[in-house]
Amino acid sequence: MKRLITRRAPPTFRLCSRTHRCGPVLLVLAAIVGGATAPALAQAPAQTPPTGGAATSEGLPQVDLSSELLFKLMAAETAVQRGDPGTAYTIYLDAARQTRDPRLARRATEVALGARASNEAIAAARLWRELAPTSTEALQPHAVLLIAAGRNDEAATVFEQQIKASATPLAELQQTQRILARAPDRQAALVLLPRLDAPYRDDPVIGPDVMLVTAAGAHAAGQSERAIAEARAALKARPGIETAALLDARQ
Repeated sequence: MKRLITRRAPPTFRLCSRTHRCGPVLLVLAAIVGGATAPALAQAPAQTPPTGGAATSEGLPQVDLSSELLFKLMAAETAVQRGDPGTAYTIYLDAARQTRDPRLARRATEVALGARASNEAIAAARLWRELAPTSTEALQPHAVLLIAAGRNDEAATVFEQQIKASATPLAELQQTQRILARAPDRQAALVLLPRLDAPYRDDPVIGPDVMLVTAAGAHAAGQSERAIAEARAALKARPGIETAALLDARQ
């Protein structure tokens, strides 16, 4: 264990400052990842990888829980309990890379999130997404962290993949709009909405609702003229749509 910790110095975690203002978005992410606030995530127990053959029925790798791996995971949790998230993060990330188990990458994300270490959380979430490419659960934390860091173009690419992969793109767009509305820079983040909405605006079933998503985003960004235009477009596409009428009336 001594060799494990001293081989590479653990990252020094820096809390989000007032300048970066990533707290609100990280709290949104905390709810997505673990159903808890960010500090509580740091106390959550790790999920132990299964032992045995090639893969589980959920498509997860079946990891040989050797004494060495078990010792590493115990050391990581001990580090969390002792208030040393940097060491815990390093151990979990190394273990995830070694085993290719997305649950360990998720735990590394949780540890970094609990410490409000955005850069480390992004790296872990990227690995989580790489190890579970078909999991929407893995896609969203990566996108939200990128938004919190102001890396909006990268986030848009991830959101696009997530929406495209979803069986309910409208619901994904609505949730994405709510996430963007909580971004540290709402104006910049909400500029992404038209790009994300574009492939679905002409859909005969959900098109008008998609226009309302754009209208809600414009309203959240203080762009009243754009919000009115989108609401009226939704009304034109589906006369009598109540939400559009209400949005138009309150401008």
